[in-house]
Amino acid sequence: MLGRCRLSAAVRFCCCRKMSGSGDSFWRYFLMEVGPFPNEARSWIRHFKENIDPRRSFAVIQIARLIFDDDEKVAKVCDSMAFLQKSGMPVVLVHGVDGSMPASNASEMTRNQVYQDSMQLVSKLSERNCPARPIVLMNTLQAERKGLNYEVTGVNRSALDWCLSSSSQHVPVVASLAETSDGQIVSLPTNVATQEIAAALQPMKVIFLEPAGGLRNLDRNVR
Repeated sequence: MLGRCRLSAAVRFCCCRKMSGSGDSFWRYFLMEVGPFPNEARSWIRHFKENIDPRRSFAVIQIARLIFDDDEKVAKVCDSMAFLQKSGMPVVLVHGVDGSMPASNASEMTRNQVYQDSMQLVSKLSERNCPARPIVLMNTLQAERKGLNYEVTGVNRSALDWCLSSSSQHVPVVASLAETSDGQIVSLPTNVATQEIAAALQPMKVIFLEPAGGLRNLDRNVR
């Protein structure tokens, strides 16, 4: 379970085992993980599936950078995301370099790290027969300088909508990089990118995967 990371009750059960293959395999692992309460967990799954608007995602999920430093945690995250996607609950993944640093010009090192993390998620999801697409820039997140800082000015949904469409059904893996009107690449705080994408897509849930066991404030303390 990603250290002390806590997910909502509806998705928490599927974070512990590697899952691949048929839908029957997924449900078998699901029943193994929920232990003595499979009916309750299945009722949560049924509730969410029945109430999902086909034009919306089930959840926008922020993945903390520290999770990428542990291959086992990344694998568990991808197991969970593949389960949700194959269960008819589409997700949007958002990640970046740091969740609380102010927006700034993205250095080459920052961009390379974000690209590597994106491809790691896409690759591991593909290994689980779960198609995914990296959304790195593509004018998805737009920002402009406001005084000494950068602020998000818009979200272009076209790439996200394509991934989430019934004809595509890919998991969008969104990097928290924005582009300005003059071509500057900006590294956004991951929580800001998550909030902006959630506001644009209006998912049923917004989930933060944090190995620290909670959300950190600007002083890096767990709240």
